[in-house]
Amino acid sequence: MTHKQTVLIGIGSNTGDKLNHLQMAVDAIHTQIGSIDQISKLCQTPALGFEGADFINGCLKVTTQLEATQVLEKLLIIEKNLGRTRHDDGQYHSRTIDLDLLFYGTLISKSERLELPHPRLHERRFVLQPLNGSCRPILNILL
Repeated sequence: MTHKQTVLIGIGSNTGDKLNHLQMAVDAIHTQIGSIDQISKLCQTPALGFEGADFINGCLKVTTQLEATQVLEKLLIIEKNLGRTRHDDGQYHSRTIDLDLLFYGTLISKSERLELPHPRLHERRFVLQPLNGSCRPILNILL
């Protein structure tokens, strides 16, 4: 029997139909990664580290039977399928969808591919506010 694990995933979008991008990501996470136990309020936050439109951000609590690296791979595929273009210039850019694996249970891990908990979590208000519910909600996403 596979062990179930609770993961926290940050979601965000700052281009196009932001709410639709977020909804499609939630749907894909639900079907490809695991059951969604909780969805935070959505927050509007400014782009960080680059000039761009404001983001709409939130967080998901998901129960999965996948390993951490499998969750990461699924998130990257979902991003690509939703039109995310990754750039090799080391700069931040606007994006249709941004999915970050923040926590995988209590796992503490650091590899070339994945670091858990997310290494810059404490620097990102756009993640901390939805996680602790301290933002003024824009709207709740539904399953």
